[in-house]
Amino acid sequence: VTKTVDSDQALPDTNVTYTIQVQNYGPGDAATVELVDALPTDQFSGPMTFVSIQKPSGWTCTTQNVGAGEKVSCKIATLPNGSNSTFMLTAHIPSTASSPTVYSNQASLTSSDDPNSENDGADASTAVVSAAPTLTTQASGSVPFGGAISDMATLSGGSNATGTITFSAYGPNDSNCSGGAAFTSAANVTGDNQYPSGSF
Repeated sequence: VTKTVDSDQALPDTNVTYTIQVQNYGPGDAATVELVDALPTDQFSGPMTFVSIQKPSGWTCTTQNVGAGEKVSCKIATLPNGSNSTFMLTAHIPSTASSPTVYSNQASLTSSDDPNSENDGADASTAVVSAAPTLTTQASGSVPFGGAISDMATLSGGSNATGTITFSAYGPNDSNCSGGAAFTSAANVTGDNQYPSGSF
């Protein structure tokens, strides 16, 4: 079993989706197979809750409450040798969650005749963040040959963001920006704001 998550960072009161893959490496068909995913909880931020699951044909899935969280169980009587089953599990991070909570979600697999149990577990983690900033840019308009250009970057949705925004200008014969930059400049970030590149 392998597992990935669509975002390693998420805001409170949002959904995350896990992709879980179950593959039978053999040497034969697997019997009485069960995939269990217990949604994680945090002592201070509360439990993640079940939203939905997309399952492959032949599998049956049920959910049940376990303590403060929920458990998803999917079963199949026979999993053929060489087969690959993909599940999409969506869970909700509670509105009470706060940074720096990390939800580590684990999936485990059992079978009545598994000769190798070492590859029967996988996990994926998502950290709760207080903000999800976006950065948009506005390129300079056309200027005559020899004229100056100036770009603008806008940071929004941050929470006391700091760091640096670097601007790069490439020559007219480098439309793919694959070579070295003709000019560069940097702007120090001090929260949400507009940041000009300066004049190139």
